[in-house]
Amino acid sequence: MFRSFRQVVSKVVVVSIAVMLAAPVSAQNSALQVPVTSEFIPGEIQFTGGLGTVYQYRWTMVAVDGQLALCGAGYLRDGRLRSSINDMLEGASLLVGSQVVPVDARFFTRARSARRLDQAVATCQPTGVSANTRETIYFQPDSGSWRN
Repeated sequence: MFRSFRQVVSKVVVVSIAVMLAAPVSAQNSALQVPVTSEFIPGEIQFTGGLGTVYQYRWTMVAVDGQLALCGAGYLRDGRLRSSINDMLEGASLLVGSQVVPVDARFFTRARSARRLDQAVATCQPTGVSANTRETIYFQPDSGSWRN
């Protein structure tokens, strides 16, 4: 059976990231990590055909050395879909105003359970988007499919 992806787009409004922009972070040699808080935006990937929600994630943007970094953590509900979800995260993008910024979101921290997702420590990667932007930012995984 061929199952298609139902896209659920999540967004962050610049007003909500203004708090994080007030306290910029300096990048180190190791990957930047921040705890998931209530400021993170929830998102999910759903498949049709009875699978429903197969991947849940939390994401936000933080200022790092003058540019925005995408931070995220996710939980994969069904290991059979790991390859499909990785492909969708690899082809993800940010919509910043009218500009599409490709991002490979496979770096998102992997939570061990849905319950632990809100207590996870998210991994962050720079996006090349200026921290001075005043545009609404949307995070969008790529579309995908899975066949069992």
